[in-house]
Amino acid sequence: MTGTHQNRWMIRRDYEAALAIPNAAIPWTHDDLRTHNENYNNISLIAEDEDCEVCGWVSYLLGETYYHIANMAVCPQRQGIGTAIIQSLVDKLGHGHRSIITTEVPETATEALCFFRQCGFLVSDQGKGVILLRYTLPEVNELFESDGVFFRRSSGWPLLLPEGF
Repeated sequence: MTGTHQNRWMIRRDYEAALAIPNAAIPWTHDDLRTHNENYNNISLIAEDEDCEVCGWVSYLLGETYYHIANMAVCPQRQGIGTAIIQSLVDKLGHGHRSIITTEVPETATEALCFFRQCGFLVSDQGKGVILLRYTLPEVNELFESDGVFFRRSSGWPLLLPEGF
């Protein structure tokens, strides 16, 4: 059952609830999450349902031209939350110089591999029991207009056009 949710920055008091979600691709401890979030270019987001319960989370690295998902988990009963979390990352692409999302998934995590594949990730490398997956923002120059605002069709975000376009 899919309900409404909101994404927000993860804070320390969220660690326990986030780590209680059992199906992370790579099991993390409280120290792993704390260490990840201490680095200035690492970010963690949580998804909260309408009752302010943590129902999913993602931790990722801000690279120069990419986001790298370090870990992610979603409550099994909350279908659609994982896709919404990935969509929020995809929506951030193209606003600057980042156009790629990568992640590494153990070969044995077939459920995670299937999930990322359904979200549009492709295998870019494989070795030592790990599969590197990559999502690249499509290069689409097609524009559309809605209420006088131009949008790039690939991302749906407003496009700033020069005067007189």
